[in-house]
Amino acid sequence: MNDRVSCEIIIIGNEILSGFVKETNSHFLIDYFTNLGGRIERVSCIQDDVTIISNEIRETFKRGAKLIVCSGGLGPTDDDITLEGISKGLSLPLFEDGNALEMVKESYINLFNEGKTQIKELTPEREKMSYLPVGSIPLYNAIGAAPGVLIKHSNKYILSLPGVPAELKYILKNSFKPFVKELFHQKLKKIKKSFFLNIKDESLIANKLKDVRALYKDLYIKSKPGKEKNLFRVEIVIFGVGVKEEVQRKIEEVAKIFKSDTNIIR
Repeated sequence: MNDRVSCEIIIIGNEILSGFVKETNSHFLIDYFTNLGGRIERVSCIQDDVTIISNEIRETFKRGAKLIVCSGGLGPTDDDITLEGISKGLSLPLFEDGNALEMVKESYINLFNEGKTQIKELTPEREKMSYLPVGSIPLYNAIGAAPGVLIKHSNKYILSLPGVPAELKYILKNSFKPFVKELFHQKLKKIKKSFFLNIKDESLIANKLKDVRALYKDLYIKSKPGKEKNLFRVEIVIFGVGVKEEVQRKIEEVAKIFKSDTNIIR
């Protein structure tokens, strides 16, 4: 199970850090990329600040993530500076991408026809969304106006997505789809198993958990308090991502270790 793609997620936005907007994109992104076979190594949330963004991008590159996913800061206002930060962090100049420009134009025509904007003409603020780091691939956004952006640089990928959840999800499920096989070569599965133990206190199995985790480092093995038929029990959760048969075998091995020592309720 060592063929998983290492991923980091960067959530960008002062509105998130101020508590003004509830952040939900990271949960969706973790689930989405884990299901593809990704291994999420870090999630960070940072300010709308060019220097902070550029530093975060550089540090993420140093840590060696194969895929860096950014959310937020692609719109037309002056605080939408994610691409400027990425540009600075990678030393890739911004340029007006013709395909991105056409996407922005089309989006505003559609938004105007749907009654969601007062004018359909391209303004400097709207045109700003077509300026991408050199080598970028714009990803069409049918929900909003700002294209997503995929950048391939130094054998790594940066995927920059809008912060609006509906737009982010649309791009991942549609425009980004053709690139999935390029990044995630092997077909991996996310598999989970849980069962209850006939004990009430998880501290009683703390040492066993430690030993089992040491043997199965590529599995997530966790105990937590739970209820089974209105009785307090300890629940064991085992989770793994990899080749289906291999993950299932390892999960069953772990389950047998607990079953051999403890009266299992389920």
